[in-house]
Amino acid sequence: MKNPMETWRATRPFQEMQKWQTDLDRLFEDLTPQWSRTEAAANIALFNPSCDIREDKTNYYFSLDMPGMAKDQIKVELDHNVLTVSAERRQEKRREGEKQFQSEIYYGSYLRSFRLPVAVDEKKVEAHYENGVLAISIPKLEASGARKINVH
Repeated sequence: MKNPMETWRATRPFQEMQKWQTDLDRLFEDLTPQWSRTEAAANIALFNPSCDIREDKTNYYFSLDMPGMAKDQIKVELDHNVLTVSAERRQEKRREGEKQFQSEIYYGSYLRSFRLPVAVDEKKVEAHYENGVLAISIPKLEASGARKINVH
Protein backbone atom coordinates (compact mmCIF):
# COMPACT_ATOMS: atom_id res chain seq x y z
CA MET A 1 0.00 0.00 0.00
CA LYS A 2 1.35 3.44 -0.99
CA ASN A 3 1.97 6.18 1.49
CA PRO A 4 -0.78 8.87 1.10
CA MET A 5 1.82 11.65 1.17
CA GLU A 6 3.69 10.07 -1.73
CA THR A 7 0.47 9.84 -3.72
CA TRP A 8 -0.34 13.48 -2.96
CA ARG A 9 3.17 14.64 -3.92
CA ALA A 10 2.93 12.70 -7.18
CA THR A 11 -0.38 14.31 -8.20
CA ARG A 12 0.33 17.86 -6.88
CA PRO A 13 -3.24 19.15 -7.21
CA PHE A 14 -2.31 22.74 -6.41
CA GLN A 15 0.21 22.87 -9.25
CA GLU A 16 -2.51 21.72 -11.64
CA MET A 17 -4.89 24.41 -10.37
CA GLN A 18 -2.20 27.05 -10.77
CA LYS A 19 -1.50 25.84 -14.32
CA TRP A 20 -5.21 26.18 -15.18
CA GLN A 21 -5.26 29.72 -13.75
CA THR A 22 -2.16 30.67 -15.77
CA ASP A 23 -3.71 29.24 -18.94
CA LEU A 24 -6.95 31.19 -18.34
CA ASP A 25 -5.02 34.41 -17.71
CA ARG A 26 -3.11 33.94 -20.99
CA LEU A 27 -6.35 33.26 -22.85
CA PHE A 28 -7.93 36.52 -21.67
CA GLU A 29 -4.72 38.47 -22.32
CA ASP A 30 -4.65 37.15 -25.89
CA LEU A 31 -8.31 38.05 -26.46
CA THR A 32 -7.99 41.65 -25.21
CA PRO A 33 -5.60 44.07 -26.91
CA GLN A 34 -3.11 45.71 -24.52
CA TRP A 35 -4.28 49.29 -25.19
CA SER A 36 -7.89 48.33 -24.55
CA ARG A 37 -7.13 46.79 -21.14
CA THR A 38 -5.13 49.82 -20.04
CA GLU A 39 -7.76 52.34 -21.15
CA ALA A 40 -10.58 50.33 -19.59
CA ALA A 41 -8.73 49.97 -16.29
CA ALA A 42 -7.95 53.68 -16.16
CA ASN A 43 -11.57 54.67 -16.68
CA ILE A 44 -13.27 52.34 -14.22
CA ALA A 45 -14.91 54.29 -11.41
CA LEU A 46 -14.50 51.95 -8.45
CA PHE A 47 -13.47 54.51 -5.87
CA ASN A 48 -15.13 53.22 -2.70
CA PRO A 49 -13.45 54.23 0.58
CA SER A 50 -13.70 51.96 3.60
CA CYS A 51 -15.70 53.30 6.54
CA ASP A 52 -15.75 52.57 10.27
CA ILE A 53 -18.62 53.83 12.43
CA ARG A 54 -18.53 53.96 16.22
CA GLU A 55 -20.64 55.59 18.90
CA ASP A 56 -20.56 56.31 22.57
CA LYS A 57 -23.16 57.91 24.84
CA THR A 58 -22.63 61.38 23.41
CA ASN A 59 -21.31 61.08 19.83
CA TYR A 60 -21.19 59.18 16.54
CA TYR A 61 -17.74 58.79 15.01
CA PHE A 62 -17.12 58.12 11.33
CA SER A 63 -13.71 57.30 9.89
CA LEU A 64 -13.26 56.98 6.13
CA ASP A 65 -10.05 55.96 4.36
CA MET A 66 -9.51 58.40 1.49
CA PRO A 67 -5.79 58.33 0.68
CA GLY A 68 -4.52 60.64 -2.01
CA MET A 69 -7.50 62.99 -1.77
CA ALA A 70 -7.25 66.74 -1.21
CA LYS A 71 -9.56 68.41 1.31
CA ASP A 72 -11.23 70.40 -1.45
CA GLN A 73 -12.25 67.16 -3.21
CA ILE A 74 -14.31 66.00 -0.20
CA LYS A 75 -17.79 67.22 0.70
CA VAL A 76 -19.57 66.42 3.99
CA GLU A 77 -23.23 67.30 4.56
CA LEU A 78 -25.68 66.61 7.37
CA ASP A 79 -29.36 67.20 6.69
CA HIS A 80 -32.26 65.88 8.79
CA ASN A 81 -30.15 63.19 10.48
CA VAL A 82 -28.65 61.96 7.21
CA LEU A 83 -24.87 62.24 6.85
CA THR A 84 -23.69 62.34 3.23
CA VAL A 85 -20.04 62.09 2.25
CA SER A 86 -19.08 62.64 -1.36
CA ALA A 87 -15.79 62.97 -3.18
CA GLU A 88 -14.28 62.79 -6.62
CA ARG A 89 -10.84 61.54 -7.54
CA ARG A 90 -9.81 62.70 -11.00
CA GLN A 91 -7.12 61.09 -13.06
CA GLU A 92 -4.17 63.27 -13.96
CA LYS A 93 -3.89 64.10 -17.64
CA ARG A 94 -1.17 62.24 -19.47
CA ARG A 95 1.63 64.12 -21.08
CA GLU A 96 2.07 63.94 -24.82
CA GLY A 97 4.05 60.89 -25.84
CA GLU A 98 3.54 59.22 -22.47
CA LYS A 99 2.29 55.61 -22.36
CA GLN A 100 0.56 53.94 -19.46
CA PHE A 101 1.52 50.35 -18.76
CA GLN A 102 -0.55 49.67 -15.70
CA SER A 103 -3.29 51.41 -13.72
CA GLU A 104 -4.33 50.16 -10.30
CA ILE A 105 -5.47 53.46 -8.78
CA TYR A 106 -9.21 53.91 -8.97
CA TYR A 107 -10.74 57.16 -10.10
CA GLY A 108 -14.29 58.39 -10.06
CA SER A 109 -16.99 59.73 -7.82
CA TYR A 110 -18.01 58.52 -4.39
CA LEU A 111 -21.29 59.21 -2.61
CA ARG A 112 -22.50 57.52 0.53
CA SER A 113 -25.26 58.43 2.96
CA PHE A 114 -25.85 57.25 6.52
CA ARG A 115 -29.15 57.70 8.38
CA LEU A 116 -28.46 58.35 12.04
CA PRO A 117 -30.87 56.59 14.44
CA VAL A 118 -31.19 59.42 17.00
CA ALA A 119 -31.40 63.19 16.76
CA VAL A 120 -28.04 64.92 16.47
CA ASP A 121 -26.78 68.45 16.92
CA GLU A 122 -26.17 69.51 13.31
CA LYS A 123 -24.48 72.74 14.43
CA LYS A 124 -21.68 70.99 16.30
CA VAL A 125 -20.51 68.47 13.68
CA GLU A 126 -16.74 68.37 13.21
CA ALA A 127 -14.82 66.95 10.25
CA HIS A 128 -11.04 66.61 10.00
CA TYR A 129 -8.96 65.21 7.16
CA GLU A 130 -5.43 64.17 7.91
CA ASN A 131 -3.04 61.54 6.52
CA GLY A 132 -5.68 60.18 4.14
CA VAL A 133 -8.35 59.66 6.80
CA LEU A 134 -11.56 61.67 7.05
CA ALA A 135 -12.76 61.75 10.68
CA ILE A 136 -16.26 63.02 11.47
CA SER A 137 -17.67 63.54 14.96
CA ILE A 138 -21.41 64.10 15.36
CA PRO A 139 -22.80 64.93 18.81
CA LYS A 140 -26.10 63.37 19.80
CA LEU A 141 -28.79 65.60 21.20
CA GLU A 142 -29.52 64.94 24.83
CA ALA A 143 -32.44 62.61 25.05
CA SER A 144 -35.37 64.23 26.69
CA GLY A 145 -36.36 61.69 29.29
CA ALA A 146 -39.90 60.81 30.18
CA ARG A 147 -41.77 63.78 31.52
CA LYS A 148 -44.72 63.64 33.81
CA ILE A 149 -47.59 65.77 32.59
CA ASN A 150 -50.16 66.95 35.14
CA VAL A 151 -53.74 66.76 34.06
CA HIS A 152 -55.83 69.74 35.22
